[in-house]
Amino acid sequence: DLGKTADGDRASVVGMKTALTAALEAWKKPGAPRIPENVQKAAEALSKQVDEIHGKYVPPEQAQGNAGPPLTYTAPPFGQRIGGLMGSIEGYSAAPTSQQMTELATIAQLVGDAHTAVKKLVDEDLANLNKMMNDAGIPHITTGAPAGERRGPRSDADVPIE
Repeated sequence: DLGKTADGDRASVVGMKTALTAALEAWKKPGAPRIPENVQKAAEALSKQVDEIHGKYVPPEQAQGNAGPPLTYTAPPFGQRIGGLMGSIEGYSAAPTSQQMTELATIAQLVGDAHTAVKKLVDEDLANLNKMMNDAGIPHITTGAPAGERRGPRSDADVPIE
C-alpha cells in the first residue's frame, strides 16, 4: 500500500511538473496568446511548489561523466527507499530487524506527509490555478491519467472496427 501511494503521487507530481513546464514555456513563445499576469504568477508559484516536492519522488539528474559521486547527499526517492527496504525484508526468512521496522516507520511517515502535500497541490492549488485559467479562457492543466487508469484500449475488443 505504501508503494502504491508513493507511485500514484509520483505520477501526479511528474505529470503536474511536465504540464506546468510545457505551459510556462508555451506562454513565453513569440506569437503566443497573451496570458494574464495573475495566471502566470500563480502558475510560476505552483511550479516552484511542485519542484520542491519533485525530488522526493524522482532522483535528481546527475552530471554525465565519471568525475566521482555527487558533491551533496540527497536522500533516495521514495520508490527506491521502499523497494530497497521491502527487498531486504522479503529476502530473509527471519522477522524484520528493529532497524528495518524503524526505517519502515520513518518511510511511512515521510510518504504520508508528502502524500498530504501532493493531495493539497492537486486538489487545492492546481484546482485554484485551473479556475483562474478557465475564467481567463485558457485551457487548464491536468496531471495526466488518474492512478490506475490505463491509457489506450484494454483489449482488441475495445478497438472500434471500421
